[in-house]
Amino acid sequence: MSDLTCPKCKTITLRPAGRGGTPVIRCYQCHGMWVTVEEAEALALGGTLLDPYSMLPQKAGSDAITGLCPEGHGLMTRAKVDLEDAFYLERCARCGGVWFDSGEWQKLASSHLVHHLRDLWDPEWHRRMRAERIERGHRERVVELIGEPLVAEIDRLVTALEGHAERREAVGYLKQKLGL
Repeated sequence: MSDLTCPKCKTITLRPAGRGGTPVIRCYQCHGMWVTVEEAEALALGGTLLDPYSMLPQKAGSDAITGLCPEGHGLMTRAKVDLEDAFYLERCARCGGVWFDSGEWQKLASSHLVHHLRDLWDPEWHRRMRAERIERGHRERVVELIGEPLVAEIDRLVTALEGHAERREAVGYLKQKLGL
């Protein structure tokens, strides 16, 4: 393996993590890691990353900038990971390597997003996820206001009307009955 420079620390040479054949390249200064998308997906399927550094908290400021691909392919692209504590991952478009700042693998692995690693750089996927979050949030607010049983009944009615040829008439009737 040729020398690889950490995209965040810039001066530290990256080294293999050396844990049970894990294909992770680690920076022991900032505790970030470099892994291809394919390797990350394989690690996710295995359920864990055999490297305790992946669980260290993220260092302040490490997510503020992107870096250069350690393999020498230029500036990496960033993808926002929309979790409660949002962060950015960096990926090289040429070699497919992904840079995880310390703590980011653990955050991703503990969420459903670890199985959507490739999707994180897809704007359409982000739009769909944002729409789903908005819809879930709206439903939660309505449940708080009118209760789960009534929302479930509305959902049942919507399902019954979705494919019905006269659903517009049914909605009109419902509006009339509600005085809207």
